Amino acid sequence: MQQYIRMGSAFLMAMVSSAWLCADVLAGDPAVAAAPKKQVVAKELTGEISGISGNFLSVNYGIDPASGAGLEAAFVIDRKKTKLIRRSKWEDLSFGDTVLVAYDEVTQTRDDGRKVRASMVKSVTFVQPGAPSLSSREDAAAANAVQK
Repeated sequence: MQQYIRMGSAFLMAMVSSAWLCADVLAGDPAVAAAPKKQVVAKELTGEISGISGNFLSVNYGIDPASGAGLEAAFVIDRKKTKLIRRSKWEDLSFGDTVLVAYDEVTQTRDDGRKVRASMVKSVTFVQPGAPSLSSREDAAAANAVQK
């Protein structure tokens, strides 16, 4: 019985020391040290839908004060994984609707110093409908006549 206990303790000590040795070797390994560093930041963006298709959503969210150009964010959406809030179907969203997009921005720093960013959309929340659009010249003329 004591022989089995000594064998078990010797085996345990060998395992612990080899684990420490592996940790020291891996810590000094340039491949492990050069592995990309990953940073995930949760973000939200509110704006008007400027484009929507099967797996794509673009949102205008403001104006750049320096240049006066519009700011737009584009997202690839996995409709099976992305949660849609305050609407039952993706087809209920349309151009001009105001939405809140919650997403994770994943930034990886490569071993050569380059930073690669990707956005993973978690949810799209409908906020309010867009302004109705005029579909024909007659509608535009009628709208102008009403305003006068």
